[in-house]
Amino acid sequence: MPSVLSIFREVRDPRDLNARHDLAELLFLALAATLCGAKTCVEIAEFVEGRQEEMKEIVTLRHGCPSHDTFSRIFRLLDPDELARALSAFVAGCATGWASVLARAASWRSTARRCDAAMRRGAPSVALEPRRRLSRRRCPQPQR
Repeated sequence: MPSVLSIFREVRDPRDLNARHDLAELLFLALAATLCGAKTCVEIAEFVEGRQEEMKEIVTLRHGCPSHDTFSRIFRLLDPDELARALSAFVAGCATGWASVLARAASWRSTARRCDAAMRRGAPSVALEPRRRLSRRRCPQPQR
């Protein structure tokens, strides 16, 4: 699954070359804030400012937190079709990622069922010991 920032890097930056904030970072910050309930550019800027340390673990924020005016200007200048394509790619990536997580969970669930059935029969199982060695042991017999 491609990263959100790599998806947003595909969006053409409509600003002049002297723009201070990276467009992909701005779009990521706006997406994160929106997913957390922000509805306006002021709320997006407040979200970023309130979580600056956490955001710096993901994006650089080289020039500090962007203002609400920066977000407002970006959304006025961006091509809506280009942004829609990027958001569609993000959603498709999420769907793909969730599909693999759900498939893995289903696989784990069926493995757990098989192990439970084997334990009821008292079949030997393979356990991982603290030194990361595989050892064969007998499954404990269920209490009756």
